[in-house]
Amino acid sequence: MIALLLAIPNIAAVLMMATLGLGIPVLGAGAAFIYLAAALAGARVLSWHGGRAPALVGGGLAVLVVAIAPGWLSRWQADDLETRLRASDVTRAIQPLPKTIELREPFASVMPAAPFETEPCGRECRALLMSGEVEWVRIVRQATQADLVSATRFRAATGAACPAAETGHGAGGRCVLVAPDDGARAALVVDATFLERSALADFQSSAPLAPNLRYGRRLTATMQGAHDPVFARTEASADVVTIPFLVWPSSRGMSSGGYEIWRVRQTIAPLSLAQMFGALGYARSMELAKTLSQGSANIHDPPAPEVVNRAVSALDLPANVAFNRTHLEFVNRWIARVVWTKPLPPQGVALVRRILLEPRMAWFGALDRLLTRPEVAPSLLPDMLDLLETRKLTAANDATRLSLIALRGACLCRAGAASRADHAHGGGAWSECGRHARDRSKIAMTDSEPEGSRSVATLLPPAARAAACRSRRRRR
Repeated sequence: MIALLLAIPNIAAVLMMATLGLGIPVLGAGAAFIYLAAALAGARVLSWHGGRAPALVGGGLAVLVVAIAPGWLSRWQADDLETRLRASDVTRAIQPLPKTIELREPFASVMPAAPFETEPCGRECRALLMSGEVEWVRIVRQATQADLVSATRFRAATGAACPAAETGHGAGGRCVLVAPDDGARAALVVDATFLERSALADFQSSAPLAPNLRYGRRLTATMQGAHDPVFARTEASADVVTIPFLVWPSSRGMSSGGYEIWRVRQTIAPLSLAQMFGALGYARSMELAKTLSQGSANIHDPPAPEVVNRAVSALDLPANVAFNRTHLEFVNRWIARVVWTKPLPPQGVALVRRILLEPRMAWFGALDRLLTRPEVAPSLLPDMLDLLETRKLTAANDATRLSLIALRGACLCRAGAASRADHAHGGGAWSECGRHARDRSKIAMTDSEPEGSRSVATLLPPAARAAACRSRRRRR
């Protein structure tokens, strides 16, 4: 009876809300009913031969068949789907190997499942460059939103040209850097395409328990000026029936429907950049790719060498090169990592200063957390004041936020200059400076005067302003 009731739309949702989630076991009534019916049917069939033992064996076998057979059939159809997908594969050897490559792929934040790379110029791209088989790689990130579209060129460097070696040591160290892009056409163009469900309609089977196709991805490599690809392969993501077989009330947010068969997501005919480049002849590079790290997943670890290299080389781009979305991400990725490094080494402080003074930076991430560090604020406070005197308080260059950064930095600088006895009596200088800065920063952000009509430096507390002036004189 419970199993039949749960087949009615929204009954399962009402049960869950009424029991505050404690009724989850009851939702398995449908699956329990199916297995019980199978066991009774199997026991009944073999009980005709007489005896309890054959009945138990029949019931057990029936349960196993129900648990395994649907999932096995679904996987068998998934294998057939893979065969049909592979039938359209194209792979041609290339000689000589192209020295320049352009990889076009969807923007990851818009379609997280679409790109074949976890980040622009990932392990395979770095290996192609550091092996010497490729001179440069251009990564084109595609999106319908204009500000997300970017084209970024990468090249390899060695020895002293590397801010941090990614492989090797000293003069033999190698790295990958962001490079100016002259717009030259690449010899090999690789298109990574995201396929909607409708694009795979020809592969969707109507057979019972067939894999339910969700989306697909395709890699196509074409030589510059050619029409026919040298490589083409498609993978699909599909939901296949689970083993053991289960049915469960379908959930649609705060509502529920009838029963649905449980499925698990599976990649059919899996595809990767390593497979493609290996098939095209870049075997040496793909062997190197296996040895390259992708950086630590622990945010408390220092930035990986490739993170440092990308941030520094992006800032090294000529002043006439505008930053695109990828350049900004590289710098902010370094900021997000180094914010956990304490204390910040001198080269880190120098890089923070470069980021702060870079007029092409459109957003600064967690830079404010670095600017208030004791090892950073005293040396950068004059630069912050100079910026705020020359920049208007507009959102375009994030100067409004920088004003708050400067005020907080000024307080830290003032607090650092306070005597040890002052701190022992409750940190009066810090409290007074912090309170004054907070009040002034609110005025700066809510004042009715036109933005940029006056110097934000005048909003600093007098003691902090005097300390900044002394620091400026020492620097000059």
